[in-house]
Amino acid sequence: MGKVFITCKEATTFISQKEERKLSLLQRFTLWTHLAICSVCKLFVKQNKTIVNNINGLEKKLDASLSEKEKQEMIDRLEAVS
Repeated sequence: MGKVFITCKEATTFISQKEERKLSLLQRFTLWTHLAICSVCKLFVKQNKTIVNNINGLEKKLDASLSEKEKQEMIDRLEAVS
């Protein structure tokens, strides 16, 4: 069995990884026990959630697609340079 107590560095790694994938049962347990005693990492959880929520909201607002006209203008400019 792995270790039950983790460092703040390991905790922040787990917190960040939790946004991308599901943590193992042991990782979730060790993170939970760490967060029970570490107010700094609890603050990191809140800050990380805020950042992720703002990024997700930004992605929805931004339209990074080009129209066909813009695509053709870009192609024409690139061909003129070469």
